[in-house]
Amino acid sequence: ENIFGLDHSLWVKTEEILASQSPTIEDIEKLSAQATANSYVKGRLDWQIVLSYALKDQADKAALVLSRLMKNPQAPVSQDLMQITAARLLFQNGYFDSSIKYYEKVSKSSEYWTEAQEETAWAYIRKGEPNNAKAVTQSLVHPSMAYMVTPEGFFINSLARLKVCDYAGVVASLGDFPKRFKERTKTLEKMSVDASTPDV
Repeated sequence: ENIFGLDHSLWVKTEEILASQSPTIEDIEKLSAQATANSYVKGRLDWQIVLSYALKDQADKAALVLSRLMKNPQAPVSQDLMQITAARLLFQNGYFDSSIKYYEKVSKSSEYWTEAQEETAWAYIRKGEPNNAKAVTQSLVHPSMAYMVTPEGFFINSLARLKVCDYAGVVASLGDFPKRFKERTKTLEKMSVDASTPDV
């Protein structure tokens, strides 16, 4: 500390503790308390605290640290990842309306957008609003989204259609699924062998 200063010392300690097998939340919190406000080091430590509390099913504590992290201009993760994390914490505690608001903040250009849409649909299902879940998933099952959406998008779309008694829609969605994913699998296999294909 005397030679390199507190910030460098904390950086080394941060890397050391995060590289260890099982750092405790208490140890990470102690380091975070010493770090300069709105610094990258504090952001890294706070993100680990958020993840640790979330994994221990302490969403309320995770949310408190996450709200502080979201104000840090040097946060080590994107705003979209923080928004979807906040939404998941709210969903976990049964605050479906609030979680939907955070899912909606994930930008359409984000790599997390399709996940946010799927999870928004789940929030609507849990709220008992299958029509809204169906509306959200319509974009996910569109052919233009073939390489960006997981099978879950089709599952939620089919479930929402089932809940509103749209049986023809359920059959159509379930019929599209194997066709779309067989084609996708073949394309992905080609891409894994030859990275110079137009699909890449």
